[in-house]
Amino acid sequence: LFRRLDQDNSGMLDMHEFRDLLAYYNLNPTQHQVIELFSKFDEDASGLIDLEEFRTAIEFLTNDITEHTLILMGLDTTTLYAGLLVVLLFLSAFFIFIFCGIAAFQNFGSFQAVINSFLPIIAGAASSAASGDVDLTEVTDLILDKVTTALEYLS
Repeated sequence: LFRRLDQDNSGMLDMHEFRDLLAYYNLNPTQHQVIELFSKFDEDASGLIDLEEFRTAIEFLTNDITEHTLILMGLDTTTLYAGLLVVLLFLSAFFIFIFCGIAAFQNFGSFQAVINSFLPIIAGAASSAASGDVDLTEVTDLILDKVTTALEYLS
């Protein structure tokens, strides 16, 4: 990219070539903003941007554009971390569900009976909830009722 922007093959980018870099990123800053950005990245104040300064500029522009795009999408760091936490909690619950199912089939007893009765209920509830056929409150009440009945039976 640097070589393509360096139209005069000087090994440095001047203000005009730097503006081409901004156009490459579909940025249309004012002349004043171009001068500000150019000055920010021209660390040695030579009036030209060398390869190292160019790398700094690319890193800054990429991060700034990414951050701006995420904000336009309604996402911020907190939202991304919250989403990641939800995914991790879901995966943890899923693996616990699978391990309980495996444990229920290894030994015969009351634990197996309870788990075996819950597996079809939970699978059916998840399928119905995904298709939108059933209200989740009804499913939750049904599961709580079955758990209560199973616990009363076991005690």
